[in-house]
Amino acid sequence: MPDSAPSTRTRIEKLGVKAGHDVLVLGIENDPAFMKELRQKGAVVRTSGTAPADVIFATFRHRDDLRRLEALVPRLQPDGMLWTLRPKGSKDLSESGETATPALTLASAPGMEIIDARYERH
Repeated sequence: MPDSAPSTRTRIEKLGVKAGHDVLVLGIENDPAFMKELRQKGAVVRTSGTAPADVIFATFRHRDDLRRLEALVPRLQPDGMLWTLRPKGSKDLSESGETATPALTLASAPGMEIIDARYERH
């Protein structure tokens, strides 16, 4: 029988961030709770630079913003993670309907594949 106890892992741990990871944050820098969680985990957090990162968190507010995805690929380590974020309730970036989702767009970027897709609510 599976353990039904709630997870004790933090949101940042669930997203795969580890101590020492170089984390590039784009568009969510003004979320003090998220930034604090990253730093408490021991991640090296930055909001700019072109050096390849272990993890990138990028916010996409509108469909046109998805064009930035391909430009983020060279900013990732070869085994890095790219997490896309969108405003809660965004109709422009919907999981259903005719709008392309960030994950589907990323899959079409040269040399990229989707390994995992998760939805985290906060």
